[in-house]
Amino acid sequence: MFSINSLSGFNFITRDVWLSYSQPTNFRFTEVSNIPSSIEVRIDKIFILLQCISCWYAIMKELTDTQKAYIAGIIDGEGCISMSKIKSRNSTSIRARIMIANANTLLLDWLYEVTGIGAIHEHCNDRNNKRGWKKQRIWTIYTKQGVELLRAILPYLIIKQRQAKLFIELHDIQKKSSRALKFNEVRQEEILKEIHELNWRGNTVCS
Repeated sequence: MFSINSLSGFNFITRDVWLSYSQPTNFRFTEVSNIPSSIEVRIDKIFILLQCISCWYAIMKELTDTQKAYIAGIIDGEGCISMSKIKSRNSTSIRARIMIANANTLLLDWLYEVTGIGAIHEHCNDRNNKRGWKKQRIWTIYTKQGVELLRAILPYLIIKQRQAKLFIELHDIQKKSSRALKFNEVRQEEILKEIHELNWRGNTVCS
């Protein structure tokens, strides 16, 4: 049985195992039949999956003008608005996302708490680990919630306002089609190309 208790918590009940999680990536497995001491393990991939599921159902919180301006400044300076083609067996679609990467836990946690949307996960980099650098964390928002956020902060964006407008336009086009590339394919390809050019010209780390 699967149930969503809140926007940031899940319960999975099976015949043998009760699995629950809470941020950060700590997962607790407890045998229901015997209930021994809890065993905590880190399972990053499952954590990312759970947060992505949460993203699909999350509704963005109402933001104050100050919060909108501050988030716009973070996205202008630290954020990435990107698009990529996703190929499946029978179709191809364009996926848009917003990412903010930072080693500061407080910043990303604040963004998540204030907006109520997105997923936070750690970015593993063996080279950085060997150098003893802090682990980088990434806050990611996909199309539906991303559009809500970008519409709210659009007047405050400076550097990435054009990318934000393209993100919103792509979403509006894709809403008109059951398959992402069935409606106005030419314009979608143009949007993808322009986003790549803008991000390359700006020397960003968008992918």
